[in-house]
Amino acid sequence: MRMSKAWKSMELKVAKSLNTNRTVCSGVRGEGDVEHDRYYIECKYRKKFACRAWFFKAKAEAEKRGKTPLLIIKERGKHGELAVVDWEWLKSLIVDGEKEEEVKTI
Repeated sequence: MRMSKAWKSMELKVAKSLNTNRTVCSGVRGEGDVEHDRYYIECKYRKKFACRAWFFKAKAEAEKRGKTPLLIIKERGKHGELAVVDWEWLKSLIVDGEKEEEVKTI
């Protein structure tokens, strides 16, 4: 797959997994890459991320202990931390949360 199509394919995969749509021309329109009523979803497709190796090391250790891996990162001299989590795990939280809300409104 060519690079220009690979990132679009990844955005589409994320959108479909959340039962929504990919945002066309998101950069021009100032919207996230994936439409969602609760989340602003930005997708990044790169050759390599340093935190990926850190996350999979944490994941291997977490699996040995029967735990869920969470990687928390912070840039020196900057405010705020970021969490790196497994997409399938996060997606299940999002989808299950939406199902709970549907039940509450019925």
